[in-house]
Amino acid sequence: MVGVVLVFFVFNLAFSESFSRFTSKPSDLSFALEGQNITLVWNYTFFYHVRFAEFYNVTGSKSMLIASTYGGSTTVETNFQERFRAHISDTQARLAILKVQTSDQGKYYFYVHGIFDILTHMVELIVQTPAKFINVSGEQTVYEGLDLQLYCEASGKPAPNITWTRVFDNGSEIEVLHRATTWKILNINRTDAGTFRCIANNGAGNPASQTIEVNVLYPAKILRRPQNSTTEAGGNSAFFCEAEGNPTPAITWTRGETDDIVGCGSKLVFCSAQLYDEGWYTCSSKNNVGPENRASVYLEVTGRGSDTLINVTMKISNEEYHESLENLEGERSQSLIANVTRAVKAAFQGDSSFESTHVVGFRPGSLIVIFVLTFKRAVTEEQAIAILRKAADTGNLGSFEVDSSSITAISEEGLKSAPATSRPTPVEICTGCSCNCTMLISVVGILVAIIIALIFYIIWLHRKGAGRGERSHQRTTIEARGNKNVTLPRRKTCYQNLK
Repeated sequence: MVGVVLVFFVFNLAFSESFSRFTSKPSDLSFALEGQNITLVWNYTFFYHVRFAEFYNVTGSKSMLIASTYGGSTTVETNFQERFRAHISDTQARLAILKVQTSDQGKYYFYVHGIFDILTHMVELIVQTPAKFINVSGEQTVYEGLDLQLYCEASGKPAPNITWTRVFDNGSEIEVLHRATTWKILNINRTDAGTFRCIANNGAGNPASQTIEVNVLYPAKILRRPQNSTTEAGGNSAFFCEAEGNPTPAITWTRGETDDIVGCGSKLVFCSAQLYDEGWYTCSSKNNVGPENRASVYLEVTGRGSDTLINVTMKISNEEYHESLENLEGERSQSLIANVTRAVKAAFQGDSSFESTHVVGFRPGSLIVIFVLTFKRAVTEEQAIAILRKAADTGNLGSFEVDSSSITAISEEGLKSAPATSRPTPVEICTGCSCNCTMLISVVGILVAIIIALIFYIIWLHRKGAGRGERSHQRTTIEARGNKNVTLPRRKTCYQNLK
């Protein structure tokens, strides 16, 4: 009987050893990401059911029981219950760690006991930490030609690798430019400006990525220089001046050697250019990095432009105002107008653009004369006033004594307040009295004088005839009386008395 039992036992033991085994198990070296959950799973087969099983942490010199099962019930030890979960059955064992921490790294031992045999397995758990930046360069601004150092420090387990790439405006990136925590760019150029990307990767989770903007400053420089231009008076012309620089340079236009700004931007346009627009113009490009960059250009205006009318007031100190001057057709007014016209014409002698002078009124204050200058082309007020003032300073305004500072240009509103007529149009000036008109007036005046003389002569003849008739009647009456000896005076005596 004992022999039979012994044979049965040996037979079952041999059979169970060949049947009990792991069908799957975790890798001997397993990895977990910090902060994430991990579950270790063992699958196995037994000849019969599992009697008991245990999970141990055998890191270091001490072994700590994590969980165990006896008779189908699994219990997790108190100090592991917060983040560890365990389940053991006849075919599978599971050990879960929630929100893995770096302290969870170590060796884990699984022990399962059947009726006749035992299965064991040890797993070494490596806890990895994804790459994370510690210190990264912020936006960089550097002057062209200097050196620039970028840095990108990151932590992680294992230690991350650092690579640098260039990001273009369309979002594409080129191959790796540099591999290291720091990157020193020597003698930086404006073409180096843009976006760079630092990538930290340790294979644990997603790589960390950070972009850095690099701004390279450089002085203003004119790229497209303006070209000289020639245009007809009244035509259109334009100058173009394009510049580069960082920051973007401001472009201004000045005329001649002055600093007076006549335009801003890359384009200076002349609409209906006039002769006074002719001259040198300078395009200036400047930012706060370097010196100003300039380019000069010349505008030539040919031909005749539009007529120009300029209103002028002038004080004559050696003449006095009189009420009769309110009538511009009066003799005194006409004389003054003629003298002013001659004086102004003499001042503009040699200026082919000058056309005429039209006096529109007088005002008190010694004598203030208001007149309008007409030019055949575009002339500025400053140019016309300067010529008249020079003539006043040199005594070239005829017999008039004029303080040059009293010669000023007046607006349309000022002209309207003149005591006589308003500013004439070019047609009115052209239709005003010329030399022929003055001669016609003189002829008419002579004819009127002759007619008046004839009228007086006729009246005189009429009165003379009436006197003779009266004297004849008196003489007849005296002779008729007869009885009186009256002697009448002789006519000769009358003439003698008259003498």
